[in-house]
Amino acid sequence: MRRFLITVGILSLGTFLVLRLYPPSTTVQIGEKAPGFTLSDDADEPVALDSFLGKVVLLNFWATSCPPCLAEMPSFEKLYQRFKEEGLLILAVNEDSKENVRFFKRQVPFTFPVLYDVDHVAIDHYGITVLPQTFIIGRDGVVLKIISGTADWTGPYFLNIITEALK
Repeated sequence: MRRFLITVGILSLGTFLVLRLYPPSTTVQIGEKAPGFTLSDDADEPVALDSFLGKVVLLNFWATSCPPCLAEMPSFEKLYQRFKEEGLLILAVNEDSKENVRFFKRQVPFTFPVLYDVDHVAIDHYGITVLPQTFIIGRDGVVLKIISGTADWTGPYFLNIITEALK
């Protein structure tokens, strides 16, 4: 048993170090046009990313089983409420079932759209390997920033980025 615990500890440490030395990357790069995709929304209507040209889009990949993803949802909602009239759209791409997302939204309400990617169409296209991962896409459809991990979207750093993108 002791040998097993030591092995698990070494493997865990090794995984941690590899992720620190070689952080996850996406297939999408800053300065490139964001790859298009079409996913279904809550009403099973198709939603195409390309249909939002002219808006600043925060494309957030998340899951209900991801505690850091859930932690940032309230700050996304505050950001959305503050800037939606100026052209900000948050699209929350989720790999879970609609039932799981609806249950979560009853606990932590938010009003921006959820797109469902149970077949990993967009997730694979964007090369998502960690959650949460967010892409800030300019009005012209070009990726401005890529953020891996949770963030306070109402802090000065992101408020400045969003304000500049909305100009």
